[in-house]
Amino acid sequence: MVVANFSATPTADIAPLTVHFTDTSQGTPTSWNWDFGDGGTSASRDPSHTYTNIGKYTVNLTATNAYGSDTKTRLNYIAALNGAVKQANTSIAGLTIDNCGGPQTVTVDTSILPAALVPNSSVLELSPPADRGFNTITIYALNGVGFSWNGNLITGNPTGVHMVSEEIAPSPGFSDQIGAKSSFNYSVDLSSYPCNAILSTKIWEGVIPEYDTNFRKIVDGNDASVVGTAYTATITKTNLPSCSNVSIHMSVDSDWNTYPNLPGAPGMIFIWRISDNETQGQIFPTTYLYTNPGDNLDYYEAESPLGLSTFGISSLTGNNNPFQMITLILSEIISPPENNPSTDSSITYIPGDVVTQNTTSLTIISPIPLDPGKTAKIYSNAKGVVTQATVLQSTDGLATVNISTGIVAKDAEGKPLSSITIRAIPAEDLPNTFPGASLSFAGRAYELLPDGATFSPGISISFTAPNIQFGQEFLVKTYDHTTDTWQDVPSTINPETGIITAHISHFCCFALFTETVTPETVPANIPVPAQPTVNAPAPTAMSTFMGMILWVADLIQKNIVIFSGLIIIAVAIFLYGRKRRRDRLMYLF
Repeated sequence: MVVANFSATPTADIAPLTVHFTDTSQGTPTSWNWDFGDGGTSASRDPSHTYTNIGKYTVNLTATNAYGSDTKTRLNYIAALNGAVKQANTSIAGLTIDNCGGPQTVTVDTSILPAALVPNSSVLELSPPADRGFNTITIYALNGVGFSWNGNLITGNPTGVHMVSEEIAPSPGFSDQIGAKSSFNYSVDLSSYPCNAILSTKIWEGVIPEYDTNFRKIVDGNDASVVGTAYTATITKTNLPSCSNVSIHMSVDSDWNTYPNLPGAPGMIFIWRISDNETQGQIFPTTYLYTNPGDNLDYYEAESPLGLSTFGISSLTGNNNPFQMITLILSEIISPPENNPSTDSSITYIPGDVVTQNTTSLTIISPIPLDPGKTAKIYSNAKGVVTQATVLQSTDGLATVNISTGIVAKDAEGKPLSSITIRAIPAEDLPNTFPGASLSFAGRAYELLPDGATFSPGISISFTAPNIQFGQEFLVKTYDHTTDTWQDVPSTINPETGIITAHISHFCCFALFTETVTPETVPANIPVPAQPTVNAPAPTAMSTFMGMILWVADLIQKNIVIFSGLIIIAVAIFLYGRKRRRDRLMYLF
C-alpha cells in the first residue's frame, strides 16, 4: 500500500518564488498528482513550480500504485512573500582606492563622481549614483593632513568611513497594515574604505519560519511574548568586516501595533538581530525617533555593534523591563547540550568579541584593534535646543561627553544636531605637527563627530588621566586643520579623582598631553646680610609691669574663645548664687 509524503525547498521566500518539490512517498508509487494551491498542478514525480502571487498556499500530493492511492496535505506550506532584493556596491566609477589593505589612499575624480569637502578639508562627502545602493558615503581624513584638491582630483588618506544605505522596501510597498511606505535602511562605520564590497539586502513582509523560531526562543527566554513581526531584512556581505558598528532604522505604520488581528496587541516595538550562523541573537534597546503624520509612519532606531546580518521589527509584551532583553546564545536555547562530561555546557558570550563554534571547541577571537566608536542620539527641538541630557562614553571608557539640556546643538550646516559619535584615535594617526618639544602625548586622543558641530553654551568632555606624577601638568588641546596647529582648550583637573574636564564649543580632534613642570629652586650659598646689633636697655619696674600687661593681653587674644567661655560660666554662677540668696531671704520673711 502506498503512503503519500513529500518535502519542498524553499518553503518561504520572495515572490515570484520557485519551489522544488520532492516525493518521499512509501510503497513505490507509479503516478503522482500534485495540487500546488494556486491553481497549478503537475503529474511529475519531483516537479518545480513558481508562485507568482503573494500569499500562503496549501499543497496536496496524491500518490498511486497498483494497490491504491493516498493523499498528503500540508496546510499553508508555501509562503510567497511580499519583498525585494536590493544590492549595494562600493565599487564606484570615479573613486579609486590604492593599497586596499592599508594604509589607503583615496582619489576622487569629481568630473565623474560628485564630491565635496564639507565642512572642511578633513571630511569628503560623496554622492554615489543610484545603482550603487548608497544614499551617502562620507570619508574622513582626521590625520592632520586632510584631503587635497588638485583640479578635478581630491586625494587623501582615510581614517574612517561612514556609509548610509538607500531606503529599502518592496517595489509595490508593504501592505497597508504595515505601512505602504515603510522602509528599512542602515548605516555602517568603518576604519577604512571597504574595497569591492557587495551588500545584498533581502527584505520581506512578516518573518520566515526559521527566523521566527529562533526569535521566539530569545523572547521566551526573557519571559516575554511575541505580538507580531512587521517585516524582516537579511543582509548578505562580501568583503565587509564582520564587526562593523551599525545603526539600523526601520519604520512601520503608526496603527500596526494596535490592529485587532494581532493577538495581545498593543505591545512595545523592538528591533532584533540574529547572526549569520544563527548561533547568536539580540533584542536591542530600541529608540522611537519620530512620527511622520503625512505617511502615518513611526520611525525606530537601534545600534548593532556586531554588524549586519538579519533584523526584524516586532511587537512584544510580558516583560516588565524589556530593556534587559539583550544578548542570548541561541545555540544554548535551541540545542541544549546533552548530559555528557565532554560537552562544553557553558558558553559565555563576551560583548564586542566574535564567537565562532565548531564541532570540537569554542574559539573567542579578539575584536579588531581599531575603535569602531560609539554613537548617541541627540534629542532637541526644531531650533536645536537640547531637550534631554546626553552622556556618551568612549569605547575604552576613558572619555565622556556631557551635553546638558538647554544647550543649542547644531551641525556644520546650522541644522539641529541629531547624533554624536566619539572614536579613539591611535597615536600613529595623530597629526605629525606636535604642540611643542616640551609636551608628550598622554595616550588619550579622540575624534568627536560630526566634525564642525557647534554648541552654545559650550559642553564638557572629561578624560580619565593616566597615573599622575609629581612635576607633570596635563593639557587638553584641539587640532586646527586650517592652521595645522594645536590649540589650548580650557580645562580643569580634579586631583582626587584624576578626572580632567575640558570645555568645548565645537567638535574636532582632541588630545591629552603632559608637560614637565620644573619647580622653582632657591639659589644656594647666598650670603644673608648681617643684622645690626642693638643693645636692649636695662629693665625697670614700669617696663616690667607693662610687659606683664602686654603678655596677659596677648594671652587673652590668642585664647579668646576659652576666656569668653570662662566669663560666661562665671557670670552664670554669679547670677545663680544671687538668685539662691534672694530666694532664701524671701523664705525667711
